[in-house]
Amino acid sequence: TWGVNRTFYPESVWSMQTEPQEGFGSRLVTFKHDGEVNQCRFSPGSNLLATCSHDKSVRLWNLKTKQLDANLVSHKGRVTQVTFDSNGFQLASCSGEFVVRLWDVKTHENTHRLKHDAGVTFACFGPDDLTVATVAADHVIRLWNVREGGECVTLSGHLNKIERLCFNGDGAVLCSCGDDNTLRIWDAITHREIAVFEDHTKKINWCTISGDLVATVSDDGTAKVYSIKGKSGVASYDGNDKKVEFCAFNRLGSILATCHEKSLILWDTVTHQMLKQLTAHTKRISRCAFSPDGTMVASASRDG
Repeated sequence: TWGVNRTFYPESVWSMQTEPQEGFGSRLVTFKHDGEVNQCRFSPGSNLLATCSHDKSVRLWNLKTKQLDANLVSHKGRVTQVTFDSNGFQLASCSGEFVVRLWDVKTHENTHRLKHDAGVTFACFGPDDLTVATVAADHVIRLWNVREGGECVTLSGHLNKIERLCFNGDGAVLCSCGDDNTLRIWDAITHREIAVFEDHTKKINWCTISGDLVATVSDDGTAKVYSIKGKSGVASYDGNDKKVEFCAFNRLGSILATCHEKSLILWDTVTHQMLKQLTAHTKRISRCAFSPDGTMVASASRDG
């Protein structure tokens, strides 16, 4: 069975159809860790869900069998982030230790250890799957060549902790946000800063890209959407919460999901209206992810 057990910290997978109908927003399954769940990510084929936890593990779940596929336990501290490459062949994981670990999804082997001089807070793959961008407690962005296993370039500009990095679809643009309340857009080829947005009044917790759009969420309680080409703001969403920790676009960029206290809110990025508020968790939702086929959205929470 997949019911809630108070000795674990679950994450939920929800049904997401293309049009609201019966079953839209219904919970499909709950997976469990031995500690607080920090993040969940679908594999590109939507057949696996990767999760990470305070229990120092990364877990891969088979969404067809609803069973544990692998328990990856090389980290020495709580694991704060996981992400797949674009093909689903590699998985990157971060923890408070000074290293990013890369995993072979098929063999479950730890293939690379990218060492830093400070605790690593975030990592993401470039679209070519050969570049990994990382940030650590020194507020510097590093771009690594996975094939060579060495650092290739650093980007500086943030004045405080960097919370998030993300590439656009062709890898030409890199976005970063952080505790200095700014969203920064970089040319990933020339390594020059393109634009800086300072509309949030408190730290920005997350940013994500879909096409020309960049979405951010902040401790000021709002989500904002910007145009990369226009270098301007497009919309601001307020879910009546003190802070918003995370957001995610669906594959088409037509829906933005934002994580709140006990609820997940879905926004229409064309009409800028709230589509649905999903409620089932009993504590703040820390992460969410849309499946690539658009039929599901997963949410991870601090509830027990």
